[in-house]
Amino acid sequence: ISVFWIDAVPSGIIHAQSGQRLEISCLTPANSVLPKWSTKCNTSLPSGIIQDQFGKLIFPAIAPCQSGIYTCQLSNQDGKVSEDVILTVDLSKPIINAVIDKPQQVVEIGKNVEFNCNSNSIVADSITWTKSNGNPFPPNIFQSGTKLIVTSVTIEDSGTYKCTTSKQQISVASIATIIVVSKPTAIVIPSSLTVLRGGSVTLLCVTQNFPGTIINWTSSNGSLPADHIANNTHLILRRLSADVIPICTVSARAGQASANSTITIN
Repeated sequence: ISVFWIDAVPSGIIHAQSGQRLEISCLTPANSVLPKWSTKCNTSLPSGIIQDQFGKLIFPAIAPCQSGIYTCQLSNQDGKVSEDVILTVDLSKPIINAVIDKPQQVVEIGKNVEFNCNSNSIVADSITWTKSNGNPFPPNIFQSGTKLIVTSVTIEDSGTYKCTTSKQQISVASIATIIVVSKPTAIVIPSSLTVLRGGSVTLLCVTQNFPGTIINWTSSNGSLPADHIANNTHLILRRLSADVIPICTVSARAGQASANSTITIN
């Protein structure tokens, strides 16, 4: 599983009061890999700080000595990524975070989606939504109060959006992610073929590579010939002795699609 990005929520600089409970999540599309938290010096976490089984960093009751830089890191065979969070414990400054409800959402093309952002502990002077890349919102995306609303989602709306909360010249930001999918399609190439008895054939199932897509090969009579190799989008049939209609079924978050090929023995 390749690691592409990682986000801490809340992120940036977090101002907290002594005794406050604080939870910081580490978000990533690589759900099978558990994030690891450490201090900036790669030392173990100070006493009283917990990392739970989901990779969340928990401060049951923040102490002034726990101010510092905390790093969330994710690594696998493809490399590693990390995200820093700065925690300051100061009674003279307001507590302000940027907390997004459901910060990562998968939505089908044409549907609507919304995110709500709040400052968690107090009411911020301002809550502002922007695109992470700095581009202006298209007409179907707008902010209403603390919410970011996206109507009639298009594939171009995929990406990250930033919620920034501000109070007394202190700003904190968190990231929301939209993953746009459409109903899958399936095409088997070739769609029909005649082969000699005992011959072999390789089929390709062409579909979109959406996150979580599953491809399954069957045949019209329920089972494929015994001598076959199914490798995701490819199906190899060897030493064919009878006509067969292989079927490729594509399952994704937005639905299913199937297509078949007709193999005739000459």
